[in-house]
Amino acid sequence: MQLYLSQPAAPATPSQVLRSFERVQLLRGEQRVVEFTLTVEDLSRWSVRGARWHVPRGRYRVAIGSSSRDIRAHDTFRID
Repeated sequence: MQLYLSQPAAPATPSQVLRSFERVQLLRGEQRVVEFTLTVEDLSRWSVRGARWHVPRGRYRVAIGSSSRDIRAHDTFRID
């Protein structure tokens, strides 16, 4: 499974970025809980103007799937 993160919009920022993944092999009909942890580093982006890493304020979207084209779950959260 793969975890993708979409940050608040900014120039030259990709729409979503792969932030974590875990290889999972399941038999037909089998289920398994997969947990991901996002760190401050995962939420940060480089500020050219400030010459530092920072966590932008705004709405984030987390998407989980077997690939970026096969998203099976998603949710959003805000950082104010």
